[in-house]
Parts: sequence; C-alpha cells; structure tokens
Amino acid sequence: DDMNVVKDTQDKIDSILANDWEEEDEEYKTRDGFSKSCISKIQDEPTTTDSGGGIGGFPDMPSDQAGFMKAIEEDANRRAENRKRKEEKSKIRREKGNEHFKHGRYDEAISEYDIAIKLTGWEVSLYTNKAQCSIKMRDYDKAIEACDRALYIEEDFVKGYIQKSNALLSKKAYREAVDCLLLCLENCKGNTPLVNSYLKKEKSTDCDSALIPLL
Repeated sequence: DDMNVVKDTQDKIDSILANDWEEEDEEYKTRDGFSKSCISKIQDEPTTTDSGGGIGGFPDMPSDQAGFMKAIEEDANRRAENRKRKEEKSKIRREKGNEHFKHGRYDEAISEYDIAIKLTGWEVSLYTNKAQCSIKMRDYDKAIEACDRALYIEEDFVKGYIQKSNALLSKKAYREAVDCLLLCLENCKGNTPLVNSYLKKEKSTDCDSALIPLL
C-alpha cells in the first residue's frame, strides 16, 4: 500500500544521502544540527492537497503520495550525483595544490585549495593543507584561522589541532600551543600516542620539524 511505498522510498533516500548531509547548504544544515528539509516535512506535516494540486504545499509535486516520494527520491539522486561531481573536481584541485606545495609555490597552492573548498567545504583536510602553506609563508594567523575552520566543522580532527599548535608554536605562544594539544587529547580519544609525540616536540621552536604530511 501507499505507506509501504513511502517507507521503502524513504529508506532509499536515507541510503543515497547517508554521506550528503555535511554539504554547506543552508537549506539542510545548521551549526548545531540539521534544519528541516522538504524530506523531513513529509514526516512532520499531514498529507494535504489544495485546489491547485500537489502535496503539503508543493504545487509542482504529484498529488499522490507515491508520486511525491518518487519525486523526492529523484531529487536525492540528483544531489548525490552533484556531490560526486564536486568531489571529483575538488580532488583535481587538491592534487594541483599539493604539486604547487612540493615546489614551494605556496600562494598558488592556497589558491587551488580555496577552489577545492568551494566545491567540497566539508573536507577538513583542505583547511590544514592551507594552514601548512601559511606556516611555510610565516603567516601564522592565517594558519590558525584555517585550522579553526577545520575544527569548527569537525571538532575531533586531530591534524587540525596539530597544525594549529604548530602555528602557535611559531608565534612563540608556547602555552597556547600546549593547551591546543591538551584540548586535542580531550576531544580526540584514541590518538593519545600521536598527540603526545607532538607535545614532546613543543619543546623545540623549530615548527617545520613538526609539520604533518599533506593529505
């Protein structure tokens, strides 16, 4: 019946969008959780029709429940395909950025990472790659800013703390550098040996010795 069709279709949608909710899309995401989308409205609002046809205030949607759910599933598929295309383009830009970095072209590398971020801003390693370029250019505040952005997106991203600590260390903000890694120990369970190894390196003022590989 219609309810079984709805349930089966929603299961398909959940599978398609399982990795798609982190995209920077205000319609779907807020800082502290996800805002209601047209999909969640199906659960929250009664099924209604109006004189112009459609369901739940969506005049362009089919008036039957199964047809409406099919349209939502098709939209989910389009979003998934769009995400895939963005990831492919972003990977190309990331690789170009990494190549620039290897040859010391840090400005050009940052430009490539910025383009990649516009495509896949949820990929936190792009920000730490930018931070590493900024550290090489001795622009430590920019490096810290990039790391903060990564940690805003993913607060248990170990490399975000490590790169931020490197930048703070280079600014001779030793106490803040250590505090940053202690916070990492608190938020990133299971990475104690790695973080402790960087804590030991905080005794040195040679930041470059503690840089992590590009991703």
